[in-house]
Amino acid sequence: MSSAEITAPRSRELGHEQSTTRPARRIPWRAAGRHAVLILLCCWILFPLVIVVINSTKSRVDSIHRTILPNEFVSPIWASYEWVWTSFTLDNIFFRTYWNSIFVTTLTIVAGTISAVLAGYALSHLSTPGKTIFLLILVSSLFLPIQITSMIGIFRLHRDLGLIDETWALMLPYVAASTAVSILVMRAVFQMISKEIPDSARIDGGSSLRILAGIMLPMGRNGVILVVIINFMYAWSEFVLASVLMNDQESRTLAVLMGGGGYGAGVSARFIVAIVPGVVVLIFAQRWFAKALQDGAFKG
Repeated sequence: MSSAEITAPRSRELGHEQSTTRPARRIPWRAAGRHAVLILLCCWILFPLVIVVINSTKSRVDSIHRTILPNEFVSPIWASYEWVWTSFTLDNIFFRTYWNSIFVTTLTIVAGTISAVLAGYALSHLSTPGKTIFLLILVSSLFLPIQITSMIGIFRLHRDLGLIDETWALMLPYVAASTAVSILVMRAVFQMISKEIPDSARIDGGSSLRILAGIMLPMGRNGVILVVIINFMYAWSEFVLASVLMNDQESRTLAVLMGGGGYGAGVSARFIVAIVPGVVVLIFAQRWFAKALQDGAFKG
């Protein structure tokens, strides 16, 4: 046997070992830096909420001291929340205003979403007269603080119509305040749908409403969810209009009640209970919310 035949298997084994050896992995410093910044921002945003949660578990003595960690926690740890299930009646002013906020927010979501869908569809796939002027007005309204510039007009209108202290009437200025953003979002979502799809449906005899309900809405459901979130966040947290238009304490919303201030474990517990609906909505709708942003709901 020649020396070449002897060394050939050995060289093949060495080559196989070298080929199976993996190169050293490089640390993606850019990705790590981005994640570090995002984690830092999340901690910065969540820090006040953590403080409120801790305050709701402090004892009565520690709740009046300006310390982050208490020397003694209340016993049991949920003692500051016991009023939630022991005083759950509309006679309680907290739950009365809580119900008012749910009622007004629901009306705002329904009316605001319907108007945004209809207007967005008309501005994107229908021959609407004055479309350019209407879009210009909508975009211009985004630069105006409606709550300040229109406060006197809104108050006089509600007073003349006898809507002061009518909780349901808050939906009227709420829808007007959030309708510009909602319409622009739905218009951008519907514009991403090819015009050939509704045109083909019209050739087959489909009406505009049927095309909207059967084709456009299923394809633009992510944008609808985004509009629902926009209307929810505005109506649930609005303070100025609710405090001006509602003089009766039982007609006010939860944001006005929480804006009254105070300190102590009980107030912190109320704040935690007040943000529960917003957290629940974002948890269940975050998937569609992210998809709507990825689909370009804020483009155009």
